[in-house]
Amino acid sequence: MAAGDSAADPRSPPVASGSLLGPVLGLRDGLFVLVLLLLAALWWLPVNRGTHALVDEISYFRAAELARDGRSPYDEPSYLYPPPLAIGIAASEARIGLQPTRLLLRHLDLALGCLGVWIALRLLPWGGRPLFALALLYLFFAPPFTTDVTRGNLSASAMGLTMLALALP
Repeated sequence: MAAGDSAADPRSPPVASGSLLGPVLGLRDGLFVLVLLLLAALWWLPVNRGTHALVDEISYFRAAELARDGRSPYDEPSYLYPPPLAIGIAASEARIGLQPTRLLLRHLDLALGCLGVWIALRLLPWGGRPLFALALLYLFFAPPFTTDVTRGNLSASAMGLTMLALALP
């Protein structure tokens, strides 16, 4: 056994070799996610640049209004997210306005969705190109993702943040 090998020396501390989902994300993964995001942003541009509130955004902005008034965001019956989201939306709306805040939420959801899809697909035993093609198919056509984008839902953000947490060492 080699010197410095943790199996050889039981007194040496364990070395983190990755995460719950395998090796830590690398530069190549970041580039794939960036290209996925650019292509998905182009694909979903007609929905994301719309000036009207999407179905689920209505409850987010009502909850933000309640939070701004010092009330609980849960006074909005369809609001199911943590209060800091409503507070953040209220702060963003006060600083940059309603429509820019909508666009920010939509694109942030898209970015985190792209990240989450890529991390999830990395669990498959395939190389980069097949994974990239499968990720595009999911981001463009899979009902869970298309519903998320067209309704203004933030499920893709939750999934992306969860997958990121699992992928970090």
